[in-house]
Amino acid sequence: MASSARIPGDASLKTFVYRIAQNRCVTEIARRKPQNSCGEELLELEDHQPGPAERLAAEQKSDRLVRAVQRLPLGLRQTLILRLEGLSYAEISEVLGIGESNIAVRLNRAKERLNICLSGGEK
Repeated sequence: MASSARIPGDASLKTFVYRIAQNRCVTEIARRKPQNSCGEELLELEDHQPGPAERLAAEQKSDRLVRAVQRLPLGLRQTLILRLEGLSYAEISEVLGIGESNIAVRLNRAKERLNICLSGGEK
């Protein structure tokens, strides 16, 4: 004859087992905790998020880049944006109706103009 475990109240076996496991975990954590710790030792957590100054600088840099891209001639701007969207040279060639070698030339020209514009020069 098998003996059945007595479950307190109307709890299901599942919740009863979870309760036992939870109590054991709490007991183990309490046992491991140093007894002389009254909050004296606080963990120093490093915040790797950029602060307000860094976020502002990044936002300004991003705004400068967007304005520089907007000032590019249409053909260069289209090619650059399609490439930034992840299209291959072949896909850009098909979209714009120009050769793949022309895509490479346009991208190089766009990069050159952006470098000039972002370094303080105008072109």
